[in-house]
Amino acid sequence: TMVEVLGALGSRHVLAFHGHGGLDELSTTGENFVVELRDGKISEFRAGPEAIGVPQARMEDLLGGTPQENAQIARDVLGGAKGPKRDAVLFNSAAALFAADVASSLPDGARRAAEAIDSGAALRKLEQLAAASA
Repeated sequence: TMVEVLGALGSRHVLAFHGHGGLDELSTTGENFVVELRDGKISEFRAGPEAIGVPQARMEDLLGGTPQENAQIARDVLGGAKGPKRDAVLFNSAAALFAADVASSLPDGARRAAEAIDSGAALRKLEQLAAASA
């Protein structure tokens, strides 16, 4: 229903998903159900962490904490920290880049997201956003 509405509103490429474990985002803890609208055609597929070449995580590996702890997690991930939280960021970033037609596939999107993190560009963008909202 969501992709049909977005298509009616003029969207050309949309991904909507039901994440593993009932999450509202793509999860690296298992298989996710994805509905894709692309140029007026709707298709469905399943994608797990193997879609972008990362290992399956446990839910407890992805837990956050207080707002301050979550902000530090974001800084750590965008600063280049490896691990399950980064993998989850890469998976969801891959989907966003794919839906925006910046990436040709989920693996391509994950590669581009990793490059943005590893080059420091993602952290610089976060710092610019923080400075602009201060």
